[in-house]
Amino acid sequence: MKTIINKNQKVLTDMKDCISSFGLPIIDEINDNGQSAIVTNFQYEHYGFEIIATYHPEGDLAEIVICYGVIPKNRIKPLSELGNYINAHVLSGHFFVDDLTMGMSFRTAVHVTEELDKEEFEWALKQIMGSSYKFFPIIIEQMFSDDEPINIFKKHLKKMAKTEAQ
Repeated sequence: MKTIINKNQKVLTDMKDCISSFGLPIIDEINDNGQSAIVTNFQYEHYGFEIIATYHPEGDLAEIVICYGVIPKNRIKPLSELGNYINAHVLSGHFFVDDLTMGMSFRTAVHVTEELDKEEFEWALKQIMGSSYKFFPIIIEQMFSDDEPINIFKKHLKKMAKTEAQ
């Protein structure tokens, strides 16, 4: 039991170090039923996002979730569809809408062997933040638009291609 507790504490400390290396503040630490989580946040334009990093010892997973917040019930279907289009274009993780909590999030995880591979965890954190930065504008657009998700997504891909060509 002591080895498991030490591993949990070590993984939590390593996740905190990785998060801090990005300049993100540690806002809260949660330890509940053997599960450890770290809460931080970051700003993107006028929006603040919460990032929760959780260690799941039962599956040896270090999970990173960026929470976008609660969405109106009538936006679940189009945002879920848009998330599916986006998911085909991300390297790590996936966008999802939880119809029970009415929240939209982006999630990824890395496997933990004897200890957290900090390089892999930082890569995953970088990927999830980069994908959030890249696709958040169309999530907001879909939130307030009656346009079809595929149209919004295709328009965004064209805009990205133009930007990359310059």
